[in-house]
Amino acid sequence: MLLYLLLACAIISVIANTDSVSADEAKLSFLAIGDWGGVPFPPYHSPGQKAAAKGMGKIATEINSEFVVALGDNFYFSGIKDAHSKRFDQTFQNVYTDDSLKTPWYAIAGNHDHKGNVSAQIEYTNFDSTNRWQFPSLYHSKTLQSATNDATTGTPVKVDLILLDTIDLCSMNDGVSEEDEGYFDKLPLRNKNEANNNGEQWTWLETKMSESKADYLMIGGHFPVYSVCSHGNTDTLITHLKPLLEKYNAHYMSGHDHCMVHLVENKVNYILTGLGDFCCYDPSKKEDVPDNTLKWYVAKDNHGHIFDHDITGGFTSFQVTKESMKIQYHDQHGHVLYTADDVQPRSTTATTATTATTATTDVKAQV
Repeated sequence: MLLYLLLACAIISVIANTDSVSADEAKLSFLAIGDWGGVPFPPYHSPGQKAAAKGMGKIATEINSEFVVALGDNFYFSGIKDAHSKRFDQTFQNVYTDDSLKTPWYAIAGNHDHKGNVSAQIEYTNFDSTNRWQFPSLYHSKTLQSATNDATTGTPVKVDLILLDTIDLCSMNDGVSEEDEGYFDKLPLRNKNEANNNGEQWTWLETKMSESKADYLMIGGHFPVYSVCSHGNTDTLITHLKPLLEKYNAHYMSGHDHCMVHLVENKVNYILTGLGDFCCYDPSKKEDVPDNTLKWYVAKDNHGHIFDHDITGGFTSFQVTKESMKIQYHDQHGHVLYTADDVQPRSTTATTATTATTATTDVKAQV
């Protein structure tokens, strides 16, 4: 009897210690989704988008997600016309309805958004009564940190989020539909000064990256640096963005290709999460990514073989602490498809304030 009591006390002690460690560990969690823009006809959302929204709500609740990064192609197929478009309700507000998703959505534009009025999407930031839609300019940044301090360091975990307009940086093809000639054509390599205002966004980006003292530096853009799927790699980003990611120990999130891909090169994680609306494109560009960088992908050739059901949509989750960042890819039901190796914090020592959910916002390139 005494042995059982001692064993029970030991188990209770382990559980208590585990809980206390978890409680003392500052944490910041969020989701990312790309290419989630529904359809331009009733019901204005796709089955894959609707299913993924439900899965997002489930995972956001489980990890206590504090925000969502929306990586472009917010409204298919040609964006929107004005800031009072019903598509904001039909494709966004009425689809992502779980309470756990009623957090800030930090958005950028994709190529389909640029077929319409991107200024209207930016303007909606001021009209959204829910305050979820956060798209203050074509490219913008946000400093985010945990609401509590880490017990060991006495400081919150801090993430600098920098969101780019990759259409300004890289240009875009003329096609609107996948059936249009040239829709999947490779984009040309551009010089930095070919972007608007003699490359102003590139200058702004490196300034923001060089100033960051966050534990993690996350860059987001619609076009991928690398992709195994139909659109493939983006040469302009390989030439000009990749060196910055490596120099400042940053990681890159993107969409554009309707698949999911994880690559790692020179300690930079490339997270492509483009299944917000439907799955999937062909992995026709696998041979174009650098050797030994591809860690995992979901595309047309394997989306029906991972579970006993087809993958019709998906998203990515991030759980960030002072010790590491966990990246997980999920299908439309929230099932974990893949977990990346833990990402270590940057070597730069972060100096932060005490407790706050968000800190500063930097807004550029109003249109």
